[in-house]
Amino acid sequence: MKLLLLFKDLNQQYNLGFNIILFEQEEKSIYKTPNLDEVIDTVGQKIFRQFKVIDYREINGETYYLLTSSKDIIGWVNLKESITIYNKSTEPIKVINSKFDIDEINTILMLELENFDITKTYMSKGFVMLNGNILEAIYSKNKLMGFFNSYDLDHSMKINDQVNVESVKKFYLDSGFSIQAEDINNQKYMNMIDYFPILQIARLKYKGNILWAKFESFNHNRLDRKREDLKEISYTNLLAIHLANSYESERKNSKKIIKELVVENKKLIETVKKNEKYKNNTKELYSSKNNYTYQQLYNRLKNSKLGKIQIAYWKFLNRKRRNKLI
Repeated sequence: MKLLLLFKDLNQQYNLGFNIILFEQEEKSIYKTPNLDEVIDTVGQKIFRQFKVIDYREINGETYYLLTSSKDIIGWVNLKESITIYNKSTEPIKVINSKFDIDEINTILMLELENFDITKTYMSKGFVMLNGNILEAIYSKNKLMGFFNSYDLDHSMKINDQVNVESVKKFYLDSGFSIQAEDINNQKYMNMIDYFPILQIARLKYKGNILWAKFESFNHNRLDRKREDLKEISYTNLLAIHLANSYESERKNSKKIIKELVVENKKLIETVKKNEKYKNNTKELYSSKNNYTYQQLYNRLKNSKLGKIQIAYWKFLNRKRRNKLI
């Protein structure tokens, strides 16, 4: 499928990156800079992996994208066939049964679903639009497990309320109901975190522990909220969903990166503070040394892997803001 140039329309306007599954010829070159004067790698073993696009350039009639991983900048690549993953709100899900449909994209991307463990709870974090079909991107923590049709998934509904559990006969420690919880007796109420309406199971919190239980014919006013199927949403509104969740994701990621940069350079910051206790009587000399130490701190921040990714993204944002003023 041709890569939808989402970044060139809506994402470009709002300064947001997006995720892709790298799906190109293995021999395709990856360049260090948009000047395309230094090949640093090829797609090779990176094929089928998920990356984030944080910038793009039009070069000789072709579009090159700057890819990053969670830890490093990958480089500039001309993408033709890679798959865009749109952002959506994160939802806990369970696969309803083992007879779910396996879309061919999972086979193409070598995502093995034949022995998929349906007893576990996963997270639906995004969606793809392929040949007129919409599939949800399902993850176990941060690992992409596969792309599923919505009708094969039971999406949890948030409850976050005290509910009566007197009728519950058994509680379990896992969502597959294989490990029964012991010594849970005479409990009248527990906090229900969320409820899976198709499978009729609930996630509960009891004395700091997570429990699972069957709740047949469960009623709660928060179950009255209708969850709209992605396939029933217009293309324009799907893009709006992507943009809204991208804003939130960018905000959280920026905060996370800044925190990690601070932690990464904590020792150097502590060194600067210690030096202040031993400053020389010559104020000018101390000022020179102190400025040099802070320059080292800045260089270390700038040259760290996380720093390079964030600085590249900030440069992109600044360039876009300048273009808007012209």
